[in-house]
Amino acid sequence: MLQDLLKASDQNDVVEALPYLAGSWGGEGPPTDRTGPYLRRTVSRAPAATEREIDTAVAQASRYARQMSDLAPAARADILEAASRNALAHCDRLARLLALELGKPVKDSRTEIERVASTFAACASEARRIDGETLPVAGWNTGIGNTAFTYRAPAGVALAITPFNAPANLLAHKLGASFAAGNTTLVKAPPQAPAISAAVVALLLDSGMPHQAVQLLHGGGDVGAALCAAEPVSVISFTGSADTGAAVARAAGRKRLALELGGNAATIVCEDADAA
Repeated sequence: MLQDLLKASDQNDVVEALPYLAGSWGGEGPPTDRTGPYLRRTVSRAPAATEREIDTAVAQASRYARQMSDLAPAARADILEAASRNALAHCDRLARLLALELGKPVKDSRTEIERVASTFAACASEARRIDGETLPVAGWNTGIGNTAFTYRAPAGVALAITPFNAPANLLAHKLGASFAAGNTTLVKAPPQAPAISAAVVALLLDSGMPHQAVQLLHGGGDVGAALCAAEPVSVISFTGSADTGAAVARAAGRKRLALELGGNAATIVCEDADAA
C-alpha cells in the first residue's frame, strides 16, 4: 500500500487513502475529497467510516489487545527501528505527499518526515526499557520479610485522534508510543490529511508491525465521537482545539485522556499577500 500511495503522489494522481480494518485495506463509506491548498485541486480521497466499520474496528481492537500485550518489547523495538530507517529511506517521497495534501513547503515537509524517523527511534528506545520499581517495604516493621514492586502493563485499546497541522509526526508520536507500550491502537485520521496518515500506517506495516496493532479510520467529528464513547477503549490521545477536546472528554467519560489543546502560534499576513 505504501508504494501505491507514493506512486500516485509522484504521478500527480488523486491519492486513494483507504482505511485499514482487520488486516486489510478498503472501505465502504462515502468518499471525501481533499483539495490541496497549494494546487487547489483534489489531491487525495478517503472514504468516511460507516457505523458498521466503526463497530468492526472497535471489536477487532478489543480482540487483538491480548496479542499485542504478549508481543515482546524487543520485537516491538526492532519494528520501530526498522520504521525509523524506512521513513528516512522514503523521506523525499513522503515529504512530497505531505506537501501536496497540506500545502506545506517541501523543505518543511521533509523536516517533519525526519522527525517521524526520530520519533520512531525514540519509541524503540523506550520499548526496550519499560520497567517498574522495587519498594523498600522492609524498612518498616510491618514490611519485614515482604517484597513489593510495581510494573508497567499495556492499557489495552488506545485511541489516537490526530490533527492536521503535523499529521505525520503527531501520528508517529501517538501510534509509535502506543505500540511501544504493547497496546493496539485505533487511529482516527484528520480529514485534511488522510493520505499521509495512511502512508505512515503503511510504513509501519511494511516495517513488520503486526496488523493486530492498528486500525485506521477516516471521517469527521462523528467518527471520533463514536470511537471515544466505545467501551473497549482504555485511553485516548487527542491533539486539537480546546472545544473539540472538551467534546472528547464528554464522550470519553471515565477513560484515561491525554489532551494537547489549543495553541498560541501567531500568523502574520503581509500587505502584498494574495489572499484570494
